[in-house]
Amino acid sequence: MLQFLPITPEDYPVLTQIMTAAFDEDTRLHTSLLHDGPRGYNDGTLIKKLHEIPGYLTEKVVLDGKVIGGYTVCYQQERSILDLLFLSPDVGGQGIGTQVWQHIEHHFADTRCWEVETPSYSKRNHYFYTKKCGFHFVREKQYSDDSSSFIFEKETLPVLDIAQMMKMQQELWQLHKDSWPPMEPECGRDFILWMMEEVGEVIKKKSSRDIMEDAAVRSHFVEECSDVLMYYFDTLLRYHITPQEISEAYLQKHLRNMGRDFETEYRNKFKRSAVAGNGLPEDKGSPRED
Repeated sequence: MLQFLPITPEDYPVLTQIMTAAFDEDTRLHTSLLHDGPRGYNDGTLIKKLHEIPGYLTEKVVLDGKVIGGYTVCYQQERSILDLLFLSPDVGGQGIGTQVWQHIEHHFADTRCWEVETPSYSKRNHYFYTKKCGFHFVREKQYSDDSSSFIFEKETLPVLDIAQMMKMQQELWQLHKDSWPPMEPECGRDFILWMMEEVGEVIKKKSSRDIMEDAAVRSHFVEECSDVLMYYFDTLLRYHITPQEISEAYLQKHLRNMGRDFETEYRNKFKRSAVAGNGLPEDKGSPRED
């Protein structure tokens, strides 16, 4: 199980050891040097410095209870900088780096643009950030010691709301309205059935571990979830349900759910079923069903 936890000064030694191994491996892979990295990477001062800078978030990456790396982000809504991301060479090739980046993106979901800097010689990092994380190269940065680095950026897509997604489905329908079912209530049931079919596609996907750790499986899983949402919004549109209506109903149901005792409700449901002679209910059903 992968976890992301705040670091403490007690973590400095193990994180420094992992950081040293990670940077030295990358250096040996791409240059004739045996050891190289940013100042302080191998003596504990870099991780200490980054951890203590106000406004920076530094977390350790833990796999099955063992620290395997860490990352540091300088967060600003307009532009956040991924200052550091390092993992033990022992866990390379398992897709963990991609999972760490996905966690970072989710944690700072309102960031509009990301920036990361990596040595110009580090082709493996270039591949990771461009092919796995969606960054693109913007410029090369020269230093006084004749070394250089590459700057990569990634502009994030906006987080869509209900009204925007319904509008997108309306626009898609406009392109195909001559051959697609009309936006009328009598067609709503068909879209509910198609939505249920897509739900079936979602639950047929691979294991939870594959979804969390295999980038290709996760991408397909998220795509199928998007299909479910598309049919859901198509259904709302055909019953002429507005974004305001569904938002209000959702909020009111959420407020009711927050005040409910689901365990007591289930026990009472069981008692009523037993009294009626129906025996034990087959399952508990959805925790939100009325």
